[in-house]
Amino acid sequence: MVNLFAKKLRPGNRWIRFEDIWMTYPVTWRLVWKNWNKDDFGMPDEVVNRKCSRTMKALFFWSRNRLKELNELKISLESRIEELQLVDCSPNGLNEEQEHELRLKAIELNTTLARLATWWKQRAKARWIDEGDTNSHFFHSFASARRRGNRIIDVVNSNGERIVDPNLIQEEFWNFFMLKWRDRQVSLANWPEFCNDDMIPAQFSDSMEADITESEIRQAMFSMGNNRAPGIDGITSSFMKFYWEIIKKDVISAILHFFATNMMCQSWKETLVVLIPKLENANMPSKFRPISLCQSFYKIVAKVLINRLKPVLGTIISEEQGAFVPGRSISSHGLMAQEVMSKFKYSTQKSGLMALKIDMEQAYDCMSWETLQEVMNLMGFKKRFITWVMQCIFEPKFTLLMNGNRTRWIDAKSGLRQGCPLSPYLFILCSELLSKSFKQRGGQLGVQVARNTVSISHLLYADDILVFAEASRCNARRIMDLLGDYCCWTGQKINCGKSAIMFNRKCPSWRKRMIARIMGYKKVDSLEYLGLPLVMRRLNGADFSKIMRIAFEKINLWGRKHLSLAGRALLIKTSLLYVPMYAMTHTSIPNGVLMAIEKWGGGFYGRKMLAAWKGALRARVVWDLIQNKDSILYKVLMAKYGMKLWEYEHGKKVSITWNVIQDGARVLRPILRWNIVDGSQIDVMHDVWIMNRNIAKLPTFVNIEEVENMKVCNLLNNSFQWNVEMVKHCFGNTMAERILAINISTKSQEDNPELIYSRLSMTVAAMAYRNSEEKGTNEFSWLKQLKLHPREHFFWGRLLRDAIPTTHWLNRRTLADTSLCPWGCNEEENLDHCSTRCTKLKQVMDIFCKWGFNLPDVNSLVDLKVELLKYAQNNPSMGRIYCYTVYQVWRARNDMKHHNMCRSPFVIATAVLFLLPKPFKWPMLEQWGTNQPLGLPSHKLWCPPPPGWLKLNFDAALLPSNQVGLGVIARNHYGKLVVAAGRRIEHWDVLQAEMLAAMAIREVFMDWMFELDGIIIEGDCINAIRGLQRLNDRQHVIHRRVAGLDTSFLQEFKQVLFQYTHRNSNRVVDFCAHLALGNEFTFFDVNNSEFPSTLLSLLREESDRLHLLGFIDVPIIGLGSPLSDDVMDLYEKSCDTFALQYGDFVAHKKAHKDLKTPFVMPGCKVTDDYGIMLVTAVGINTEWGLLMASISEGSGEYYGCCSCEIIGSTTSICNDKTGILTLNHMTVVEAHVGGVKLTSPDNGQELSSSVYSLLYDSIA
Repeated sequence: MVNLFAKKLRPGNRWIRFEDIWMTYPVTWRLVWKNWNKDDFGMPDEVVNRKCSRTMKALFFWSRNRLKELNELKISLESRIEELQLVDCSPNGLNEEQEHELRLKAIELNTTLARLATWWKQRAKARWIDEGDTNSHFFHSFASARRRGNRIIDVVNSNGERIVDPNLIQEEFWNFFMLKWRDRQVSLANWPEFCNDDMIPAQFSDSMEADITESEIRQAMFSMGNNRAPGIDGITSSFMKFYWEIIKKDVISAILHFFATNMMCQSWKETLVVLIPKLENANMPSKFRPISLCQSFYKIVAKVLINRLKPVLGTIISEEQGAFVPGRSISSHGLMAQEVMSKFKYSTQKSGLMALKIDMEQAYDCMSWETLQEVMNLMGFKKRFITWVMQCIFEPKFTLLMNGNRTRWIDAKSGLRQGCPLSPYLFILCSELLSKSFKQRGGQLGVQVARNTVSISHLLYADDILVFAEASRCNARRIMDLLGDYCCWTGQKINCGKSAIMFNRKCPSWRKRMIARIMGYKKVDSLEYLGLPLVMRRLNGADFSKIMRIAFEKINLWGRKHLSLAGRALLIKTSLLYVPMYAMTHTSIPNGVLMAIEKWGGGFYGRKMLAAWKGALRARVVWDLIQNKDSILYKVLMAKYGMKLWEYEHGKKVSITWNVIQDGARVLRPILRWNIVDGSQIDVMHDVWIMNRNIAKLPTFVNIEEVENMKVCNLLNNSFQWNVEMVKHCFGNTMAERILAINISTKSQEDNPELIYSRLSMTVAAMAYRNSEEKGTNEFSWLKQLKLHPREHFFWGRLLRDAIPTTHWLNRRTLADTSLCPWGCNEEENLDHCSTRCTKLKQVMDIFCKWGFNLPDVNSLVDLKVELLKYAQNNPSMGRIYCYTVYQVWRARNDMKHHNMCRSPFVIATAVLFLLPKPFKWPMLEQWGTNQPLGLPSHKLWCPPPPGWLKLNFDAALLPSNQVGLGVIARNHYGKLVVAAGRRIEHWDVLQAEMLAAMAIREVFMDWMFELDGIIIEGDCINAIRGLQRLNDRQHVIHRRVAGLDTSFLQEFKQVLFQYTHRNSNRVVDFCAHLALGNEFTFFDVNNSEFPSTLLSLLREESDRLHLLGFIDVPIIGLGSPLSDDVMDLYEKSCDTFALQYGDFVAHKKAHKDLKTPFVMPGCKVTDDYGIMLVTAVGINTEWGLLMASISEGSGEYYGCCSCEIIGSTTSICNDKTGILTLNHMTVVEAHVGGVKLTSPDNGQELSSSVYSLLYDSIA
């Protein structure tokens, strides 16, 4: 029976969440600023809470019906564009007004589609997809499926009864989690001892409780990921990052208030809990995983504490724990477990060995707070830091979000929140009790993998526990006692149903049954630890059935119905092919499994990616291993195999782990460069120890018979110095001179390798993969360099493999009646025709040619590939435009053929321009330390430092001959040159060269600079900037040692900021770097007779832009105004020109040249006592990418130009008959005024009265 009068479940309070789509509307910036900056009084945390609530409500009410309006706008725009396109295809075509309308409608439609895509992408949480299926049915379906998957229809209670009533379902879950988060009674007696070695070192203890700084808060906030679900406050990290300049003062004040008072605002700990099913058709509360959606301000506090905690974890956490400790990885633990299994397989011990996989029931939710506090006390944490941590976890309040409704609050008394960034680190602190118990009370527990090594008794990875021991009743009871005590100390509980025990073959069957009965665990033949199968036999396909099932589900998702072909390819590349990568990196996965997955994916441009990447991924594991010689895995392998990595010998009883290590070492060795100590491990011919290549690849004459199979130690004498005669005998005088210049290291005991190229620019796996990929095997490498959108990239991959359905392709397969081009070209439509010769394509190319784009002009696909390879290396933007054009013409061809829709060449060209990369993103986050106006796309423009600061730009130029030019330039807040220098060195890695260029700054420093408020070190290599930041931060470790990189001198400055800038704003120092390739130089004054004229022009051009856009405070001078001596003095100091009055810019005015004193004119050329205005403004329409110019002529008269995007206007200071002092030395090569082209750009006689009218109205 159905109770129709049952009380309906009323939804909980409205949950207002920040939508990323709001950031796309400029009005929201003003809205946030207005509501945030209203006066509030009270405690800082209360103030920031009220401001957040007020701002979110304002944004929400502003955005009401916005999505509905966007969908309606999309439909209307599509309808209008279709009408205009039909008119465009008619004989008369579009008139000028309609053409302008079409451009605007196309831009508006693309903007609308982008906003809708942002809306749905935020809900779909499909982070693997970037671009291509924008605002497609896929996003809608993904978001809807997430809602359906998280919906709870029914539940079975503790009595086995099925409940479907929503009120009773909520009550059942509320009771379950209320019981889970209850107060837990734990024992603090008989704990393991914590000695001095187990405590925090003294040098870290004080720094951990030092006052929190603003930079720590900012670093924590910007490290938070985007597109993450917000807490109950609705504030996302996207909101804080985007509006940081508005909210930072209040946010920092609130965070600092907590750390100062040691009292957290209770509302920050109010947590929304979403229930994620652990399996399909979950129908019991225990089968749901509670994920806490913490509030943003709480997460910032947690991130700050994590950054303080991470550096000390390695000293206080046992090596058996591999999770969340910097320097440790899941790889070493997985390989260590397989190495122990090898011992199980070949052990002859009569009693046998056993391995136990222990599963803790809801480990995080059951952890006692009292246990955590006591553990931190025993580990030596200071009281203040403990208080900060406990304030974060004490007394949180939870409300469950179920089917869109919220339950009443639950006051938790125990547990660590899953979803809190701090929880994993606190959990491993508590799990240290188990490790110490095994060490202090474990007795004979453990398995000795090799002689002279420690026994491995257990491995931990967070709450994953693996125990090894000899199979005996005594050991079984001891393990039970240790685990039981651990549960009493922490509140944990073992899930006996999921725990398992495995024995090796030598263990008698009666003993297996006895021990399994004592333990209460199920007996199995194989275990799974960290996703790797642990067996005592050869691995087969059945062991990886889980991977096969996951891969099969990836390609059979409902999503394939809604994804385009390019979208499916991207899904395969980013999701399907990554499924087996972890397993194939760490274990011997059968080739048949990899081939099956490759087959499902159809290959990627005909290549077998998985097989190609296997060795490269293992190379990364080997590199991490040899860099961490204190790890338990390294010690065990050293004792068992002698760590003979480079000999590639496979014995009969070699473990899976050793096979993986040797396979990775084989691929890793070619990308290593050796530092010589004794030379015993370095092969003279085939290892890299001179520059960045081995001798076999160097252009030199070598006595092959002498050096083949020789070690470098044979070239050293008994004192471990070079044997000069031997070196010259083998290599000749020229090569010997270079070899003898190599220093013999005395800092270590054996030869040690380093990566040839910096790890900051590329991962080890990527380096190994690139090196192992033979030249010519990937003929489409240029396509990757062009960095096309995924959709266009996939199209060109198909085109290059002759896999697009041209009429020739279809006719050859009898699927079409004709092979002629549908555009009416009267020519067979094959690949050459589609990519180079089609009439429609040439029409679009002609439009681009008129717009000034220099695109390839070829007649065959073979020639086109050659040209695109050149463009990919020298001018990728033009190559990108060509590839986009071919794709858009192909799309237009399909629309015309299948839907009878016709697009004009002009519309196609416009669509191509829209696909180009946007000029900037997140402008207010760039160059946050400088004084440029907020919101300006400053990464395209060099900006001066604040007053009292100095900005130093650096750059490097690398030639194929390994010659490197280093450029450095320093300027003050006026933009005036302080010093410009160039140095020349020899190197092979462009990233290291960039970092060396930054370090060359120390050669140009002067004593007075140390008295400045600070310096800004700026470069256009983001990886170099990040590396320098880490190198200058003593808490970070640079994995790649770079000779000469000593940043200690920077500590003498009051403040140092490292800052990334765009290449366009780094042109001056780039010129210096290239100039240094010829000769080294240092200039302190632009008046130096040897100062390069080109460098002077670049400096003046940048300075002119700074004055024009108001970056530098200078006097505002009216046009034609005389300049006093004081003003002229300031002119000399600031290097260039002055700001003009606003009225002078926008109105027409006469400026007679009858003054003998200097005066100001815009863009003037002085001839015969009067000025001719050639170029008033040169600008670019950023929406279309079209150049525009305004031109006028007059005798003693000029006309202004109203342009909001003036980027090249010049201003001159003129003296009588002294010529021009303009900053931009521009040459007018083509002039258009009012749509009329002038045959001579400076010929004003061609201007009609209508053109003069346009100039007067400032719209020409």
